[in-house]
Amino acid sequence: MHGCGIYDAERIALQNPIWKRWVEHKINHDLRCAKMARSHVRHNGDAALLVDNDGKLTVR
Repeated sequence: MHGCGIYDAERIALQNPIWKRWVEHKINHDLRCAKMARSHVRHNGDAALLVDNDGKLTVR
């Protein structure tokens, strides 16, 4: 619809401060979300939208 892939759509959505704060809360307080987030980081490496900072996950 907007001419971009899912990765670009996620990146654009996470630029919104409200979504970014919500995602950071979920990935650090919900075990299922944390598991998926860490899998995303392992799978995507340096291209991941998230980063693990000493156990705390944050949006890049």
